[in-house]
Amino acid sequence: GNLLITGTSYTTPVLTSTTVYYVQALLSCSSVRVAVTASILSGTATSPVVTANANCGPGTVTLSATANDPIIWLDAPNGTTLGSGTTFTTPLLNNSTAYYAVAGAPGCYSNPVTVIATIHTPPSVNIGPPVTDLISGNTLTLDAGPGFASYNWSTSAVTQSIVVSTGNVYWVVVTDGNNCTASDTMTVNLITGINAIALKGISVFPNPVVGILFLESEMIFEETEIRLMDISGQLILKDLHKGNGTLHKRYDLSSLPSGTYFLKLYNVKGSYTKTIIIQ
Repeated sequence: GNLLITGTSYTTPVLTSTTVYYVQALLSCSSVRVAVTASILSGTATSPVVTANANCGPGTVTLSATANDPIIWLDAPNGTTLGSGTTFTTPLLNNSTAYYAVAGAPGCYSNPVTVIATIHTPPSVNIGPPVTDLISGNTLTLDAGPGFASYNWSTSAVTQSIVVSTGNVYWVVVTDGNNCTASDTMTVNLITGINAIALKGISVFPNPVVGILFLESEMIFEETEIRLMDISGQLILKDLHKGNGTLHKRYDLSSLPSGTYFLKLYNVKGSYTKTIIIQ
């Protein structure tokens, strides 16, 4: 082609259509000529078609858009450019955030289109303490709670609750309406060959408790282990009552946070569990 100009830049004459020019470097030898396109776009570009996306809990979200013209991503209408191309991955988000996609080139951008990166609150599920005892011959109901779109138990059940009668590790995966999931697991220890300690004669008071908790019984006990655990199954205190006769125990719980706890007694005759509320 014909030489138009030398130098590091070139301003075209008035163009009415897209035109291709060629540039090369000249020193002692000439480089290969490289094509450079001066694009003429027809008026305001057509707005892109966007696709929103979501994440369960804090995280990044990938948004997408399609258009006949190049796409850029903004943090606000006429705001700062964050990226370009048909997809944009957000930074780490803790809350739902609006972004904007435009198509075209400077001077003929499309109208900005809003696209939301949604952060869903993840669900939670609790079927009980991590470890619990079950006396042989009895049953235990594990309940994942209402309001979920689906339930998937380790037993293949798909109901809100299941009834178990054997020792095992049981788990459930729940899915909410946003397709977010949560899970919980419980280990059930089956106790065989013994009877549960009778409720009659055992007093635990006051309940709810603020400060001092009293445990009393007029029963004749074998050596009995006493445990207090929080709702996650963590052992808070452990005590051992030796010998037969009346049981009188006094525990200062004033330093413990408010919440639900489990008081458990174990001996050769069986076990006893009492839910304790600390205020």
